[in-house]
Amino acid sequence: MNVLDDPSARTPAVLRQAQDERQAYRVDGHMSNPRIDALKRLLTIDPNDDVAYFGLGKSLMDEGEYAEAAEYLEKCVTVKPSYSAAYLALVESLVKIGRTDRAKEFLEQGHAVSLKNGDMQVTKKLEAIRQTLT
Repeated sequence: MNVLDDPSARTPAVLRQAQDERQAYRVDGHMSNPRIDALKRLLTIDPNDDVAYFGLGKSLMDEGEYAEAAEYLEKCVTVKPSYSAAYLALVESLVKIGRTDRAKEFLEQGHAVSLKNGDMQVTKKLEAIRQTLT
């Protein structure tokens, strides 16, 4: 039985929660992600927040939205060219959407950055991806 079917359960708080849940759906019928929404709002306040770009890109990847993730991750490495983990996520997203030429470009840039930063975990992952792209 739905809680809203019970007249005694129709308190203002319950009705407000139900309305909020209905509004959580996007126009395309997919459930909204509060983290993604919050990060997008944050970027309207500070369009140079590399951490927000990275978090948004990774959250979009988690949702399977690789093309949109790639856009935000590319902005991330533009804002902070030394962000090696962002290069890795960008390369992974580009590979997922079949943009291998673009992925190779960012792979080389990210590899150089990760070596310079001493970020061996990212370096090894980028090298593994390079093996699959050649």
